[in-house]
Amino acid sequence: MIERFLTSCFVYLWQLLCLVLPAVPIALSVLALTKKKKAAAAVLALCLFLELGAAAWIARHPFFRCPEEYRPYISPEEEARIIGYNSGLWSARIPVVPVCVSVLHANEERVHVWTQYLFFGSTEMEIGLPGSADPIPGLIRALS
Repeated sequence: MIERFLTSCFVYLWQLLCLVLPAVPIALSVLALTKKKKAAAAVLALCLFLELGAAAWIARHPFFRCPEEYRPYISPEEEARIIGYNSGLWSARIPVVPVCVSVLHANEERVHVWTQYLFFGSTEMEIGLPGSADPIPGLIRALS
């Protein structure tokens, strides 16, 4: 429980940083507008382009957290598969960027993961390991 709380705190700090980052170039641009409009517009465009690129990279490479007691069940290939199920744009209706994927429980057959999304909440799912009878992931709790 405490681990989930700490992960939430980390994710919310990351979200706060994402909110502050756009404000910095805008403030600098407003200051520069009084002197050089073209330079200010170029700086603003560059900063926004870099922020969009960073968000796209994070959407494909979320943080992965796995307690040591579950590490024997999670191979590097399985870690890549779990991240693959939880990365990118999750919903067709709203853009969702996954920030952190945490393993809550794992055994020889299934892995229970909790995924925290940027600004939109979290989901929980169970993913069957390749040697199990049902390797297809199942959603336990939808986006909330």
